[in-house]
Amino acid sequence: LNYMHFFDPLTLRVNLTAQNPKDKENNDRLNRRTRHHGLIRLDYEKGVWQAGAQWFISGNKVDNGIAIGGYGIVNLNLSRQIHKNWRLGGSIENLFNRVYSELDGYQANKRLLWLQLTYQPVR
Repeated sequence: LNYMHFFDPLTLRVNLTAQNPKDKENNDRLNRRTRHHGLIRLDYEKGVWQAGAQWFISGNKVDNGIAIGGYGIVNLNLSRQIHKNWRLGGSIENLFNRVYSELDGYQANKRLLWLQLTYQPVR
């Protein structure tokens, strides 16, 4: 299910997936596949500014017979056009520092802070 709605200067995006990931030969649940996952994203764009917030959710899954719990994380981003060809921005991933795993034995990243300088020539 995908949904997008524009209400200037905001854009709302919703994506939800519900599936039944089973092996057709033995009817076992497919490895590393969730039954449900999705995101809700709200973006703002006006003038030289862009900002956004995203909530990503993932249901539980099985990794080689080991149950991996579901999780939800929130990400934020902000950027500003600083010149006709340059944009300066930053983001915070996993805002609330959620401890979760996507694979058995591998913890996902803790909170991450990013700074980004982007060059894009005007056409």
